[in-house]
Amino acid sequence: MIVKGAPENVLARCANVAPGAQAVLDREFAAGSRVIAVATRPADDRTTLNADDERDLHLAGFLTFVDRPKADAGEALERLKTLDVQVKIITGDNDRVAQKVCAEIGASPSTGRSPEPRSIKSTTRNSRLRFPTRRSSRASLPSRNRG
Repeated sequence: MIVKGAPENVLARCANVAPGAQAVLDREFAAGSRVIAVATRPADDRTTLNADDERDLHLAGFLTFVDRPKADAGEALERLKTLDVQVKIITGDNDRVAQKVCAEIGASPSTGRSPEPRSIKSTTRNSRLRFPTRRSSRASLPSRNRG
């Protein structure tokens, strides 16, 4: 059986983890890398598997992905700020990775931590996110006169 996923979740299911594994993981997160942990265990003669079988795993290693922000991301954020646009960053990344990326682009998170996953999951498919807007006196929108 091969299991992959968020390192925090996979490591919690491992029977033994090499002492240096957490240091490697911390270093990758600090560098802004996205990390997936891979762990294994014999599946024996099982023909079906479920989440309860994801225990007593042996860490095989980490897959790391580097996806640096675009070079002009910080400049774009500054431009939005001058237009009085409030920017919200929503990510599925690890908090440490999100902090690193925000620092690279000059965004300063207000809380420094992510909302609870259940608060995001409770948003239904048909619900709409509403963002505050500010009308500019320079804006000109077409209108229809239905008189």
